Amino acid sequence: MRVTRANGEIMTKTAHLSAIASLILPLLASFGCDSAPTTGAADNSQSPEAAAPGPATADTLAARWGWWRRNTGGATGSGGNTVQSTGGKAGTGGQTTPGTGGTATAGTGSGGHTTLGTGGVATAGTGGQSTSGTGGAATAGSGGTVHATGGTAGGTTTVPPTGGAPSSTGGSGGAPGTNPGQTCAAEPLRATGQIHYVCDCQTGAASTCVPGNDSNTGTTPSAPLQSFAKAASVFSGMNAGDTVALCRGGRWNITSGAGFANANCSKSNTCDLRDYRAPSANGSEGLPSIWISGGSNGGTILTFSHLPAHHEGLRVLNLDLHGTTTDTAFFFWNETTNVDLCDLSMDGFNISVNMSGGDSPTYGIPSNIVLRGSRITNNSNIGYIAVCDHCSVEDNYFDNNGVVNPTTHAVYFASTVWTVNGQTVVHTTTGMHLSRNEIHNSAIQCNGAPVVVHGRHQDALIENNIIDAANASDGCWGPGVGCGGYPYGCWFRNTIIRGNTFKNLGNTGSADNNCVGCLIENNFFIMSRSGNGINLGGEKPRAVGDSTYSRYDGQPDDPTNNNIVRNNTIYFASSAASGAGIAVSSGTGHTIENNAIYYAATTVGPSDNLCYSLPANPTSAVALVDYNVCKIPTGAHWTMSPPDYTGMSLSAWQSASGFDKHSKMTDPMFGAPDSCKPTSGSPLVNAGDATDSPSVDLNGKVRDALPDIGAFEY
Repeated sequence: MRVTRANGEIMTKTAHLSAIASLILPLLASFGCDSAPTTGAADNSQSPEAAAPGPATADTLAARWGWWRRNTGGATGSGGNTVQSTGGKAGTGGQTTPGTGGTATAGTGSGGHTTLGTGGVATAGTGGQSTSGTGGAATAGSGGTVHATGGTAGGTTTVPPTGGAPSSTGGSGGAPGTNPGQTCAAEPLRATGQIHYVCDCQTGAASTCVPGNDSNTGTTPSAPLQSFAKAASVFSGMNAGDTVALCRGGRWNITSGAGFANANCSKSNTCDLRDYRAPSANGSEGLPSIWISGGSNGGTILTFSHLPAHHEGLRVLNLDLHGTTTDTAFFFWNETTNVDLCDLSMDGFNISVNMSGGDSPTYGIPSNIVLRGSRITNNSNIGYIAVCDHCSVEDNYFDNNGVVNPTTHAVYFASTVWTVNGQTVVHTTTGMHLSRNEIHNSAIQCNGAPVVVHGRHQDALIENNIIDAANASDGCWGPGVGCGGYPYGCWFRNTIIRGNTFKNLGNTGSADNNCVGCLIENNFFIMSRSGNGINLGGEKPRAVGDSTYSRYDGQPDDPTNNNIVRNNTIYFASSAASGAGIAVSSGTGHTIENNAIYYAATTVGPSDNLCYSLPANPTSAVALVDYNVCKIPTGAHWTMSPPDYTGMSLSAWQSASGFDKHSKMTDPMFGAPDSCKPTSGSPLVNAGDATDSPSVDLNGKVRDALPDIGAFEY
């Protein structure tokens, strides 16, 4: 089987642990988003975290949605983010214990960060609240809504220098929310159906591990089966509602994987592959760990592929998977549907999750598969690739994926093509969602884009994610929606990109092409290099007969028309950065409203410091441009257009176009260093278009009858 990638390279079906000593999450505070000009290049200093897995020390974005951290108990709500003051860290040496209907408390320590003690998951008790150890943080105040499930918490809690008194600007709040990975980790084994127990103790297993034997029945935890091959065989033939359970602390070192398809399973009565606690365990054991080393040809741990039956109703929970740069963790093919992948750790593979389509339209493609609450790290080619309808990637943590070249990515939403009776049939991928993930590139030089959407897509959603790179260069860019060299007409209809934080991603914050009726709103862009915050229509529709249409099916590329860009905050943090906040390169009928754009530069850069750039005949490219606030250095221009690229001031543009009648060229008066939120008296406050603003801001705060400009409500 071959799958054609975006630039035409061929990816095969089957293509070591690199331990992360620390996870690098740059603090937004280092960019000083307080409207004070910075000097020199942007400060890209990093804030080290605990050895993974573990709690973050201070990153407010990481706290916003509670990504996969099994021992944190979830995220604070919007408005309740933790901010570390200079010199202050939470105590070390403590351990977090789960509350049981009451209050979960942290142990006392001094110095460093609080780490999880023996025992696993820390969760807040019902109605309870988490408090810190000596010298730690105050409880969160009321005011915000938790994005992860679990309640509300609000206010702004400040962690002072070591030994100082904690302080809070809010009152008492609700319990922290929970990440799906925590929910899956705490889920007990089902009381219905047959459980098949499997335990092996190869090199790397916990000291408490006791191996089973494949001659056992495997129906009791005291007499489990042993091998991974036996586990796959049992899973593939068991009844709907049954479970194959692998022992916590167990270790399977394999050179080839196995098929786990089972036609007996159903959406309403799933087949489960998950963990269990063996009778010999003491509670300190980690997840069941499977390590594959497939050699030069590569191997796949879990394959869900079949002909011709429809398969559905599978759950894979609470596993630790490792591979080499030729291996794959999961492979889905043909019509496999209604699958839940939760609380998984996948590290060191070529590809962690590969859903590349199907053999033909008759056999369909994967659909309704959810990857949630999981950790995907150090995968050389791609972290997650999918040709999949109505599939979602939710509440996961990605780091250091797609490191080979610019055609490798952390997340890749693709489409597929078949040849049927000599005719090309292109499938339009529908309803792919990327929500509430953290996607980082913390330890290496970035290559290309961390997230791409290529081919043909309908109703794709990229929402509430945090995407950043620690070592961005001019050859890097943010999420890319566009044809990407696919050899057939491309489109991306009704794509939504909203509520994301895009930080330090190179020369473009977000590139959006071949998009009709798409919405880009409530995003926060932090640009440390010169370029464009948002670039619309950089890839123009290709003409029929173009050499890149090697399998052209008669459908042209969509133009980039009728898109809405509203309520985004674009912050050029470096004093050396120049470019355009919003660049419209092609298309017609676009709306650009309620955006806040800020340049830290005090002198004009080589690419000017534009609020936005527009194509020739700009008044035909845009249907509405208004209610924008832009701060640019003296001598820079509000906008610029070909063919002569003569820059225009705001007043000249207003006079020539009739647009931007309510827009202002002034300092937006950002206040909080972690978010570029407006302060009291800011020209952003109550200044947006009341008839065309999102109902909530980036943090989920309801916008009132007089909405603010930018991604954040005051």
